Amino acid sequence: MPKMWYAPVLLGLLLLISTGFVPKVSAAKQAAELPALIFVARSHLATADTIFDKELGPAGQFGTGLTKFAPGSKLVRRDPDGTLFVYNTPGLVDVQAPDVSFDGTRIVFAGATTLIPDTNNSGWRLYEINVDGSGFHQLTFSDRAITIPNAARYLNQRAYGTYDDLFPAYLADGRIVFASTRYPARAHYDDRRVTNLYVMDCDGGNMHRITSERGGILHPTPLPDGRILATRWWVNFNQPSEKGIYNRIDNADRDQTLPDGTTIYANPDEQFNPATGRLADGYEIRNAPNTWHLMTLHPDGSNFQRYAWTPYAEWALTIDSGQSDTYHAAQPALVSQGNELFVAFTAQQDGSMVHSTLKTGIRVARPGVAMLYANAQDAIAGLTYEKAWQRHDSSPPYALHPWGLPDGRILYAQSENDDSLPSAGEFPEGGHVFTLQGSTLRYRLYTMNLDGSAKAAVPLDLSTINMATADAMDAKPIVARTGWSALPDTFTAQPTDDPTLGNLPNTLPGYGFSKRSATEIATATIHNPNIYANAGLDLPYVNNSPPPGSVAKVELWVD
Repeated sequence: MPKMWYAPVLLGLLLLISTGFVPKVSAAKQAAELPALIFVARSHLATADTIFDKELGPAGQFGTGLTKFAPGSKLVRRDPDGTLFVYNTPGLVDVQAPDVSFDGTRIVFAGATTLIPDTNNSGWRLYEINVDGSGFHQLTFSDRAITIPNAARYLNQRAYGTYDDLFPAYLADGRIVFASTRYPARAHYDDRRVTNLYVMDCDGGNMHRITSERGGILHPTPLPDGRILATRWWVNFNQPSEKGIYNRIDNADRDQTLPDGTTIYANPDEQFNPATGRLADGYEIRNAPNTWHLMTLHPDGSNFQRYAWTPYAEWALTIDSGQSDTYHAAQPALVSQGNELFVAFTAQQDGSMVHSTLKTGIRVARPGVAMLYANAQDAIAGLTYEKAWQRHDSSPPYALHPWGLPDGRILYAQSENDDSLPSAGEFPEGGHVFTLQGSTLRYRLYTMNLDGSAKAAVPLDLSTINMATADAMDAKPIVARTGWSALPDTFTAQPTDDPTLGNLPNTLPGYGFSKRSATEIATATIHNPNIYANAGLDLPYVNNSPPPGSVAKVELWVD
């Protein structure tokens, strides 16, 4: 793997506590030695989540934050001397998720032009601006050309008629990867819009989807070897059945039997949890997975695999399916120690990451299954598992959105209590009046060492830009990166986002809305000579792997 070089500073050597010596940087020195930073001054008051309308966590980030808008937010540069520069982004009412180009001269970010739902311009689009403030322009547009099946029925037009482009990141070859809901789908849990990864050229051309997720995939960021690191929300409630429908949430008050013999157990009064059951052959249907993993893939969508295993403690090593597991990881960020990479990430101690953007802490892991035991460590900032689960105390401070600095420290946002913050407001637009709400928590920028020591607030006076009550979020250093690799696309065929151009293969009943028959759709052959997922005997045990010799056949199901 090539070394990660940043200009003007080489990343410092860092070690986790478990490896012994950790280079220390004092808090005073941390505050004095910072490169230029790009961040978002996020307006403290935001719209409510579409499901959990009383949730007061920060907008953006993940889960409930993705449906929120914080009108009046600004893209801001902090120079090394502490002065602030507000970027002029005409027409945008909200901004989030900036990223810096490899040459350190451009910034890509997500912006919204309206809060009004169900219009052609609703949702988030991507924009680019030069670091010096010039050259502001739009990269993605409201130009998706698909047919929404049964648009006038089942609220499909409202569900799929608009989309969001979020979390852009530059690749070493100049292309941009980002998460988007352009591909129309809903997650099994909460009916959240499914996010997939897309890649496009630096000018917005040649846009194409590289994943086909059923839950979601967020927060892409490049690795030095050219792969893409991202957060995968793995949630799947449905179960296979050839002759009946297994409802993802079946609230029946008594057991039901499908035509193929599958039994669905009673599941009354459960708004979000899936029904469980027993297959016709007597095997119990296991609880549905609902977890967040750190994954890598190539820019063409191939070679999708786990990157780092993130259990909180040794008792959680083999609990990796969403049922009280502690593998929940989002917002991955690289931190380098010479030729060795660590990944800092946001974890949430309520175990879901879809109910709130509060209750968060920052943890650190090493890549690879061999580091499974070494990664069983608690948060180094924000809420810890020990505090939340053992002491039953989920109070703040909370921490999220880590990012690696050139000298090896971690830059992140952390909350502090401030009872003077506004708790309610309104935003008028085009005859609409949007209700806004906020918590008593203010998020400030901090730095710390890789072991969590020497935490220091970044000197930042947002009152100088007339945003005294805003939250400082989504910060990254404005530095050039050299020595990183780019991976060419091995697979160049581009999937369509139009659901009417797909159908079911073989003898399955076809979709009535499809424009293509079963003989007109593309099919694939899966070649996997080893269906067993167990790693080598010299590596830690990985959960959910069938015993070797126990599998007679593998079936693929359309969901």
